[in-house]
Amino acid sequence: PGVLGSAMEVAADIARAVKKATGCDGVNILQNNGEAAGQTVFHFHMHIIPRYKNDTVNVTWKQNEADASVIEDIKSKVSEYLKD
Repeated sequence: PGVLGSAMEVAADIARAVKKATGCDGVNILQNNGEAAGQTVFHFHMHIIPRYKNDTVNVTWKQNEADASVIEDIKSKVSEYLKD
């Protein structure tokens, strides 16, 4: 937690500097984990992506499409792994 907290503090500082330097409308702070998530360099790194209204970056998901019972099943399974 200490290292991750420090990494997020640095990422937030860089994101604020990018926003000031570029005049962008917002930023995405991303960390891809696994090939299916878009990770191409297999070590920890953060992406600071300047965002502009009406840009073409698409880092989204369709909300409210998963069945509530599926979500509850996943939550239950995740909770079991967190007990270790």
